[in-house]
Amino acid sequence: MLFISPTLQRDSENETNKMSVRTIYEQAELNDIKNNIGDRVLVMMISAWWHERSEDFIPTYKALAREFRALNFIKTDIAASPGIAANYEINQLPSFLFFRNSNEMRGNRIEGLDEKTLRCTLERLDKL
Repeated sequence: MLFISPTLQRDSENETNKMSVRTIYEQAELNDIKNNIGDRVLVMMISAWWHERSEDFIPTYKALAREFRALNFIKTDIAASPGIAANYEINQLPSFLFFRNSNEMRGNRIEGLDEKTLRCTLERLDKL
């Protein structure tokens, strides 16, 4: 039988939580995150539970969050958060928006599922 000390288990859980993708539901919640992240890059995936390609991509998105630890990853579902989708004029799913210093990083938005472009963008932003 393997014994894991409570301290090691807690540390492992904390490390896992640091790499997880937080789901947001309200614009106020998004604003709070953007305002508190400083100059770190925030990556937001906008999807919908009924959009099969978006849902199928979520495990890959979570894997990218584990890979690019210097970036912060969040996601939202337009069915649960229609205001966020409307505020950012989302036309395709999934969409990926990037923020730094509370502002969207113009020219980096990715609309539609283009994994290669997303990975290239993450690699570039990871170096900032």
